Formats: sequence, structure tokens, C-alpha cells
Amino acid sequence: MDGYPTAVVLRLTGLTRRQLDYWDRTGLVRPSGASAKGPGSRRLYVFRDLVRLRTAALLRREGISLQAIRKGLEYLRRHMPEAGDPLASLRLVALRGGRFALIDHKGWTDLAKNPGQLVFMAPIGELAQEVRQRAQALEREEGVAAKRIERNPRIMGGAPVIRGTRIPVDTIVYYTRHGWSSARIIREFRGVTGLDVKAALAYADLHPKRGRPRVAVGG
Repeated sequence: MDGYPTAVVLRLTGLTRRQLDYWDRTGLVRPSGASAKGPGSRRLYVFRDLVRLRTAALLRREGISLQAIRKGLEYLRRHMPEAGDPLASLRLVALRGGRFALIDHKGWTDLAKNPGQLVFMAPIGELAQEVRQRAQALEREEGVAAKRIERNPRIMGGAPVIRGTRIPVDTIVYYTRHGWSSARIIREFRGVTGLDVKAALAYADLHPKRGRPRVAVGG
């Protein structure tokens, strides 16, 4: 994936849209791929951005101030290896006196000898691996959705539907969110399989839209 749009970033990081918008607007973490430049444009984040977002979210939950997080992320931006998969043992640590460091297991051993200098620590390597695994799982979901969902201007006005049917993705999502199980959906809608239900839900997550879901099913 060349870049991660907002909807995907929200799934991969667990952030809310409000947080993502605020952090972009204030410069805490801005998308490196592409910035939104008006209606119809979209932000694109790169992998390193996702790691910074997950790091910021973790530190915020630990009660670290945004000012301290901003300094830590700036250090991370300048010093994190370009490799997409840093060592699992890599840590970002803040030390007394406003200093930062990236350390591996050897550096952690040295730091443990003088723990009083440690202010906070973020497991950058673990966060990067977690984001990578989530992204890979999402790409698999997207692959399934691409095979099972189609858009044709001659079918349901071009709305995304289950391939080979006239059943809109919105319909599957609507009934799922209203408590229907996959088994009931399969039973009620002829031609829909369990894989189709998963594909519809994945498609809806990857392509969110505003407004009420379309529930009409017809010929």
C-alpha cells in the first residue's frame, strides 16, 4: 500500500477521527504521503506516520503531556531507522533534562543501572510490528472484498453490491449493525455466503461514507 487513507489509519491505530484531525491540524503528526487540500482531497499517511500515531496514543494514555510527546515524536522522526520493521526491542525513552534516546536491549540493560533518569518509555519496535500485522490483515480483508464486491452503473445505480446479486453492501451492514447474525443474513438473502458478509463489512470499513445506509433490495 503506497499510502494509508484516513479510514484505514483509524482502524490501524485505534484513534478517533477527531484525534487524527486535531493532531494533523496542530502539527503533532501530519501525513507524510499527502495532505488534505480542500473538498475531495484526502490525507495519505505512510508507515512511519502510523508508528508515530500509535506512539503518541500510547503516551497520551499514560498521561504524558502533548508538549513532551511532541518533542519525543520529533526526535523519533529524525532518528528512527528508515526500515519498515525496526527491531522488536527498540525503545524510545525520555531522560531527565529533556533528552531522548532510541535504545535496544543492550541500551535497556545500561539504563536499568540508573532508572532514576528515566521519564517515560515507548516500545517503538513492538508498536511497529503491531501496526505491520494489522496492516497485513487489513490488506487481506481488502483482497477478499475486491473479489466479492462489485460496482456496476447498471446494477442498483452503481452502488457496491455482492457480486452476482443485486444486494447492496449497505443492506448487509445495516442488518448486521441491527443485530442480525451472519447465519440469519445468509438465510434471508439468497445467494449471500458467509464470505460475502465478511467482505461487505470489510468494504464498509475501508470505504466509509456519511448518511443513512441503503437498505432497499430489489430488482
